[in-house]
Amino acid sequence: MKAIRRLSSEISVSHPHERPWALVLAGGDGKRLQALTRKIAGAPIPKQYCRIVGDRSLLEATLARILPLVPRERTLVVVNRSHLELALPQLLDIPTGNVIVQPGNRDTGPGIVFGLLDLIARRPRTPVVVLPSDHYIDNEPAFREHVERATVLVDRFPTKIALLGIRPTRPEPAFGYIEPGPPLVVPGLKWLRASEVGRFHEKPSVELAKHLRRSGALWNSFVMVFHPSRLLALLQERRSADVEHLRGVIRSGAGYDGVPRWNFSADFLTKIADHLLVVPVDGVYWSDWGTPEAVEQTLAVLQLSGTDTLYPAPRGATSSRSTEYRAAPSAIGSRRMGNREPTELEDWEKATVFGSARRLLAQFVATRKGNYHRRKAQCRATTSSTHRKTPPWSSSTTSRR
Repeated sequence: MKAIRRLSSEISVSHPHERPWALVLAGGDGKRLQALTRKIAGAPIPKQYCRIVGDRSLLEATLARILPLVPRERTLVVVNRSHLELALPQLLDIPTGNVIVQPGNRDTGPGIVFGLLDLIARRPRTPVVVLPSDHYIDNEPAFREHVERATVLVDRFPTKIALLGIRPTRPEPAFGYIEPGPPLVVPGLKWLRASEVGRFHEKPSVELAKHLRRSGALWNSFVMVFHPSRLLALLQERRSADVEHLRGVIRSGAGYDGVPRWNFSADFLTKIADHLLVVPVDGVYWSDWGTPEAVEQTLAVLQLSGTDTLYPAPRGATSSRSTEYRAAPSAIGSRRMGNREPTELEDWEKATVFGSARRLLAQFVATRKGNYHRRKAQCRATTSSTHRKTPPWSSSTTSRR
């Protein structure tokens, strides 16, 4: 039994719970999915702007997912200058001053710091939710509940950074893993399930990933909640040169080519495990669409569910749709593996993903390619008919400092 540690000394009672801000990261180049987006859109566009499944791009789906929790005036979106033609038609309901334009992609570290410095200039005491824009997430109401739990947690423990942790379905070496430490006991909030973080592993070996999965480690979803001033303080302790370099670039409006690339998870989160909390996510299907294989795996599960969306059944749920999904692994195991029931989720994934999913992916590409070009033409017409100006990358931040 794990020891239970009370952190009542860190609980904040100085201000009430505030609605959070959102910082949406949409500055990646998505090079590993360019072959897929080229087939759908006719050009190798970044994946977050492509409508791979459904009628929304990954960016549009991310913005819609968080809207009931975070209003548009509190939503900031980090994009790259070279992507503006694609991004702006999908950001028409975001205030112009909330579109933060980077001159180029320097990985997740500079992207988060770039947005963080802008946010702190506006309202440093407000919690912020960081949301990647290249994830597939189903059961959006349940997802928002987990985000809200993390926000409440950060309000009560303002020196901590809360991460949403996903229960692994396979030993995936391309993800980050969070080893939960002692569970938290929050006075007056017994329903708030969370743990401290024992260790943080970024992209472990296959063998270590298998061990971490068996031991109860969680995938790092990279969805995190924190107080901006606290994160900035930790960054200044660990990566002060990078923070000051970006401050200088923002003030001068030049010199971004000299900003070094660094990864927020590998180069920062792994070094501050004692400052992290993890909120386990249940009742949500999540996939990081960083590779074509990840997209194929999601499409295979969609095919098994027989619907255009899916999510694992929450505890106590009785809907036929959720039951169908839960039964899918054993059913496919009986058909493809004889009478033996699979003991691991990857057993039935291997039997279906790289066969039927590749054909399914081709079908999706074929049916969506023509629709995409029509939507692109409509977006260009909409953009040209508006009087919205393209925000220069430096003015959105410099003017407020």
